[in-house]
Amino acid sequence: MVKRVAILVVIGLLLVGSLALYLGMQRRSGSRGLGAHYLQDLDPVKMSWHYWSTLIMEGDGADEELVKTGLENSDLLLAYINIGYAEEWRDYWVDIGDEPWVHMETEYEGEFFVKYWRSQWYEIMRGEVQRYLSKGFEGVYLDNIDASEAIGDFGFQMGRDRCVSGDG
Repeated sequence: MVKRVAILVVIGLLLVGSLALYLGMQRRSGSRGLGAHYLQDLDPVKMSWHYWSTLIMEGDGADEELVKTGLENSDLLLAYINIGYAEEWRDYWVDIGDEPWVHMETEYEGEFFVKYWRSQWYEIMRGEVQRYLSKGFEGVYLDNIDASEAIGDFGFQMGRDRCVSGDG
């Protein structure tokens, strides 16, 4: 039952994101047909040199000037969210780093497997979405929505209230 609810939540979030993307593209004209994924070294001057149909930008490093520049230089500005894994450089990490539903590191340093179906994770992600929308982003890009496949690849066994690996 919990797994089914988690899947429905992810599907719902994907549908909302797709709808936001569609409405954003319908709302504006002049699309250049290009997209960008801008996650590091955010610089409003460099951003203003280009125009994108869709700009996906790291939300944590984005101040008011960056968001404004992103909005002026794209048809649709989305904030990046890693919904499938927890990242230790995020603001929420201090609250969840020791939680039993946060597991071993992925192949990327500082990124951890998480029981993404847990209500605590859902509330954290929901808060992240709200935070980015309040900064002025027009929607969010949900990365690693395929985390369930990766968990299987790493030998986790998912159950109703457990996620165990071969090393305990």
